[in-house]
Amino acid sequence: MRKNMYFSKHNMLFAALFFSLLAGMIFLPGKADAQILREIQITGGYSQDMGMEADKLLKRIKGPAAGAVIHLNLTDYLSVSLEGSYADLTIDQDDPVEQWNWPFWQRFYRNYVRNLVNSDPNYSVVLTPMQNMYMIPVVVAVNGFLPVNDWISPFISLGGGMVFYERNLRLNEAWTKYFPEIDNYFNYEYDNHAGSKKGQAWLARIAVGAEFHIWESFGLSTDLAYTHYFLQQHDTFFPLRSDLSVRAGIVFYY
Repeated sequence: MRKNMYFSKHNMLFAALFFSLLAGMIFLPGKADAQILREIQITGGYSQDMGMEADKLLKRIKGPAAGAVIHLNLTDYLSVSLEGSYADLTIDQDDPVEQWNWPFWQRFYRNYVRNLVNSDPNYSVVLTPMQNMYMIPVVVAVNGFLPVNDWISPFISLGGGMVFYERNLRLNEAWTKYFPEIDNYFNYEYDNHAGSKKGQAWLARIAVGAEFHIWESFGLSTDLAYTHYFLQQHDTFFPLRSDLSVRAGIVFYY
């Protein structure tokens, strides 16, 4: 698949953020007051829509995500965090090709396929649309920790930020041509790509979870996060209004 230059730049932004967090894991403990850097998390999880754009025949949006979070201490029980993550979501939508407003399909190719199949019974085709969306959320949050004991620390997190996205549509065409003179079928298929839709949206997030302190410098975490998206007025292609994420991760304490 041809890479889109717009989103490649944001992939580079996420990579820079991720490796900055890793560099912080290595260099900050020796160069900063131990009370400043609290912890760094590496997370993975799964997201699913809670609210979608109305009147677009959307059925489901879901997929995996991974990211990194750095926490800086405000007090013993409060931290401020910076999170960068990457999500690869599949979009289930009725009649997505028509909903996409794809000029090549609407003005030419739809009629070409229909006319070819109707005029020549030796041709047949199965059209399968596939749609996905890449997202890079960047979130700043304030986190409150409520330790139960030395091993378990429940927490609540309130944050906001921005998400960068790229939404893609491809149409898989599986063609069959029958050659009656030799009684043989020839099968071939390929993907026809529509132009990407891209942009950004503001977001607000609340999360609740817990950390489990395994050793002095290492632990595990899990949380449930609800995110609401605030769209720009001209943006009609970002399909999410809200989503719910379940995440788990490893924690490095400082």
